[in-house]
Amino acid sequence: MRINIFKTSAPLLAALCLALTACDDWTDNESVTLRQPDITRENPALYEEYLRALRAYKASEAHNPVYLWFDNGEKSPYSRLHHINALPDSVDVIDLIHPDNLADWELEEIAEVRLEKGTKVTYTIDYDAIRSIYDTRSLEAANAGLTMEKPFNDFLVDTLQTALSFAKKYDYDGICVAYNGKNPLSMSDEEMREHRLNEAAFMGIVDDWSTRNADRTLTLRTNPQYLHDLSIVSRCAKVLIPCDDASDADAFTLYVEQAAVDPDVISKLGVFVTGPKAVDPNKEVGYMLDGRTRLLGLAEWFPRRHAVDATAVGVYNPAGDFYSTTRIYNDTRTLISTINPPLK
Repeated sequence: MRINIFKTSAPLLAALCLALTACDDWTDNESVTLRQPDITRENPALYEEYLRALRAYKASEAHNPVYLWFDNGEKSPYSRLHHINALPDSVDVIDLIHPDNLADWELEEIAEVRLEKGTKVTYTIDYDAIRSIYDTRSLEAANAGLTMEKPFNDFLVDTLQTALSFAKKYDYDGICVAYNGKNPLSMSDEEMREHRLNEAAFMGIVDDWSTRNADRTLTLRTNPQYLHDLSIVSRCAKVLIPCDDASDADAFTLYVEQAAVDPDVISKLGVFVTGPKAVDPNKEVGYMLDGRTRLLGLAEWFPRRHAVDATAVGVYNPAGDFYSTTRIYNDTRTLISTINPPLK
C-alpha cells in the first residue's frame, strides 16, 4: 500500500511549499546583500512545526524510504551542490561517497540534518571496489616482477576492519554494504568455490559487526539471486537492487522479480539507480532510451501495481539533477513525491 504520512499536517506542508521555494533553490551567494524570503526567519514557529512533522514522517514505517548517495569530495564548497543540507528534506538516508577525512563544516551539516530533519547519515563498503583495488595492485606488482605480500582474503579482512572503523570515528548512523555477486552459471567449480569463500568472509565480518552494533542500521545493495547465503538479509533494513541497465520503465519489473528469491528479501526490496552526471552531453549515465532520466522512469514505474512491489528507492549521486530551470534536484524531488504522494 502506498501511503503518505503528514495526514494531520497537509495545510502546514502546503504553506511551506510556497514559503520554502525561494530559500531552497539558491545556488551561490550574491555579491550584494539581499533579503531573501526565509521561512526560518519569517515564521520560525511554522518551520519548527514542519520539522517536527518531518521527523515523525521519517520515524514512521508508513512510507517508502529514500536513500541518496552524495558525493562529498569537494572540501572547499563553492555551490549549494556541494552541501549536505541542500539535499531534499524528505531524503531518509544520506550515504556519503567519501566517508573519511570529513571537514568540520561537513560534520556540522551532518549534525544539522540528523537533529533537525531526522535524516540518517551512512556510508558504503563496496566488495567489488575492494576486489578491484587488490587486482590492480596485483597486476602492478606482477609487471614489476613482484608478488603481492597478502592473499586477497587477508587484504579483504584488513580493508574491511579499516572501513568499519569509520562508523564510530564519525558516529555514522549505519553502513551500506555493496556486493553485486556473480551468476553461478558463469563460473567454473573452482571459481565458485573461491567466490563462496570470499563471500562468506566478507559477509561474516559484516554480520559480526552488525551484531555488535545493533544501534546502527545495515543496508544491503546487491543482487539477492546471486547470494549463496541469504542469512545477512535478516539484519538489513532494506535490500536495494541495482537497476542501472533499465532501458525503460518496464525493465524495473524484471529486475525486481529476479531478485524476489525469499520472503524476507521481498519484504525489504528497493530499487537502486545512478543519477545523471553534472556534465554529460551525450546522456550516457542515468538516462533511458527515450532520453528521460532514469529517475523519472522509476517515478513512472513505482506507483503501478506489480506482482512484487518495491518498498524503497536509492539514488547514486544525482549531481546532474541539481541544476534545473524548475528547482534544484527536480527529478529527484519528483521521484520522492511520487513514491510517497502528498495528501490531495
